[in-house]
Amino acid sequence: TGLEIDPPEKPIKSLKDFGIHIMTVTIGILIALGLDALVDAYRHHELIAHARADFRAEFTQNRNKLKLQETAEKAVKQELEGLIAYGTAKLEGKQATPPAIQPTRAFVVLPSTAWETATATQAFLYLPFAETREISAAYSRQQIFNAMEAHAEDQWFTLAGVGDPAQVGGTDLRPALEKITIAYAYLISLQVTEGQLMQDYDRALKAMPE
Repeated sequence: TGLEIDPPEKPIKSLKDFGIHIMTVTIGILIALGLDALVDAYRHHELIAHARADFRAEFTQNRNKLKLQETAEKAVKQELEGLIAYGTAKLEGKQATPPAIQPTRAFVVLPSTAWETATATQAFLYLPFAETREISAAYSRQQIFNAMEAHAEDQWFTLAGVGDPAQVGGTDLRPALEKITIAYAYLISLQVTEGQLMQDYDRALKAMPE
């Protein structure tokens, strides 16, 4: 906002009149600047409060999604381990029973809406550095997780093309076992990243004051 300085109401006839006018103008300017600073401080405070609330909500929701994913992946891990054991036994000419497998598997994409909003509103300009560092670390790890989850999904669909494990044999058995092993490796890597990401979320949440 611009400041408008009014001319003196009466002609200045002495140094005393000049001094009074300068003092009046100076006080008016200081009051106006002070009010502007208070308004800006309030706006920044509101911006930070909204950004923190968004981060808390998104981190908490994403963390809950990871916990659900963690439970589901335990069953998938057991299935893949059973398939690897079954395929290995068949390659060695041993009798083996294929494990029961679930036909579908859920994959998650963790959103970053709070980060995008804070960037658009420039809220990071007013957040403490230590707080911003922890928030940035969480979202950086989240990007890695989303990319790994997308690759794991591709591997799962490739694995689905193998068909019924009980019907796989001959020259198709070894390539099928390789696909199962790759899918298993992706799952283990994902579980490690999920654990690290949940720790990042916890650190970011702890860094933000209530």
